[in-house]
Amino acid sequence: MPSLPMRAIRIPAELDREERERQGFNPPKSLGGVFLRASFTALLGAVISFFVLTALSIVTLAIYGVMNHRIPNFPDAYRYVGLPGAIVVLLAGWICAFLFFRRQLKGREQ
Repeated sequence: MPSLPMRAIRIPAELDREERERQGFNPPKSLGGVFLRASFTALLGAVISFFVLTALSIVTLAIYGVMNHRIPNFPDAYRYVGLPGAIVVLLAGWICAFLFFRRQLKGREQ
């Protein structure tokens, strides 16, 4: 059986990269698209940060409770860490995403 030429062997990651280059990245087409993309991105980041921050604060409260031989008030993890952190991430993420996607829209118009 003859051997295959080296050009015929393709790496999947290379094929994916070539396909993305051929299709190109589609920036938003209107200001409404920018608003929707920024809102979705910020909401996704806020939900992820809420769960991560809440889990970390519950673990921290549990360790604190074990060290002090007291039962901590676990709802404080949601009230004082998870929710405010998620709100901050939502606002900051929305502003950053809006500016990023708006810049892509302006680059497409030129």
